Amino acid sequence: MAIILGTIESRISQVIVNSKKCPKCLYISKWELKSTIKYFTLFRFRVFRLGTRYHLDCKICNYSESLASAEYMPLKAKFEAEENEKEQEKAEKLQLIEDDLIRINTQKQAIESIKQEQAHTELSDWVSMVSGKPNNELLRIYYRERFKYPPEMIVAVQSQLRKRRLI
Repeated sequence: MAIILGTIESRISQVIVNSKKCPKCLYISKWELKSTIKYFTLFRFRVFRLGTRYHLDCKICNYSESLASAEYMPLKAKFEAEENEKEQEKAEKLQLIEDDLIRINTQKQAIESIKQEQAHTELSDWVSMVSGKPNNELLRIYYRERFKYPPEMIVAVQSQLRKRRLI
């Protein structure tokens, strides 16, 4: 019977670190703060932990800097706190945008209702003006001089002609 022994590594805790200069490629870019745990395996099942390795990896050239556990934990806490602050700022900005959208929509609805009221009063003004005109003048306006008048007046003339059963 053959016993298969070995090790396996699993990466956890990947945190993006901003603006660090790489000594290999000399670019200032994002880095990943990683922890890699090495396990002893028996038949490919993890039996116990052998150790943990902490490192920073350059995203451009994959250069890796090893870190001690005492260096890793404060860095991770710092960058997670920065990430939480960024998320809170995003949430606050989104809330402000949503509030602005609600305010804009209510203003838009108010403007639309005012426009409808104005259109209704203008149409009623046109209707009252058209109602005093004789039939032949209404027919002339509707059929021959339609493009000389505003659309509201044409609608009022049309409704008056229908009332008089001329069209």
